[in-house]
Amino acid sequence: MKEKGFAARTADTVDEGLRLYRECGPFTVVLVNYCVPGGVQLAIAIREDNPSQRMIIAAFDYRSEEEVIRPRELADAQLLIDICNFQRQLERIKIDREIEELTKADLLRLRRSADFRVRCLGRAACGMTGSDLLGEALRSTLEGTRRNGEGRRWNNNVDFVTHLMGVMRSIASSRKRSFDDVFLECEVLVCDVEGHKTSPFDNVPSNEPNADQWLIQMEEEKRITGLFANDPAAILVLRGIFDGTKRSEIMQKYGLTERQYTAAVKLIRLKLFGRRKV
Repeated sequence: MKEKGFAARTADTVDEGLRLYRECGPFTVVLVNYCVPGGVQLAIAIREDNPSQRMIIAAFDYRSEEEVIRPRELADAQLLIDICNFQRQLERIKIDREIEELTKADLLRLRRSADFRVRCLGRAACGMTGSDLLGEALRSTLEGTRRNGEGRRWNNNVDFVTHLMGVMRSIASSRKRSFDDVFLECEVLVCDVEGHKTSPFDNVPSNEPNADQWLIQMEEEKRITGLFANDPAAILVLRGIFDGTKRSEIMQKYGLTERQYTAAVKLIRLKLFGRRKV
């Protein structure tokens, strides 16, 4: 537990455990051995004192969670059947705590980064919003705590906000690459027995923004561009980003050198996010 950043307090008896909790609790998580005499009563007593206390019930004598009979007070407590899953459960609890402790400044920084990533996707965003991207990053991080999960595991050597920004960057990059695999409408036309051609896109509602959305987007782009009124190179780079243009295309279209492009991107990151890396 210490390796995961937890300071452990232990008790050998039920009475000692309850006294320890009442004197030193609440704790980030309470681990109770369900199979020792009085273990169930201890868990219930702690929950009666603090219904919101996170708890892991160690039930190593059982083969599956379905076999464990739990009273109503412990219905939402996590079960630990296999000791190999203990580390993952601690990771999940720590991530839950980090999410709860995100400050308004942290959330603002994450949302700005998410909005920037989505804007850079251009057409590849396909309706995704910054909130969608941030939510996907959180889900991927939680998925990474599961055994054989396919999500992104959080390295404790990196602060949680930086981790989420990295996950969003990875998700956006993957989405951008996969967007290259597209089809022309003529390739998906379907012919019926009479030879009439129909397209699966005929009944799809338009993804074009309405007038109000378009005006809001234009105002936002105008506001951001206005921050760089004294830097023509940054304005050109922003125009390319808003259009979903790739780096090489931006440089070629506006005649920017590698040095000019890099300097402009650094300035944009610094002004929009208050630091050089996003």
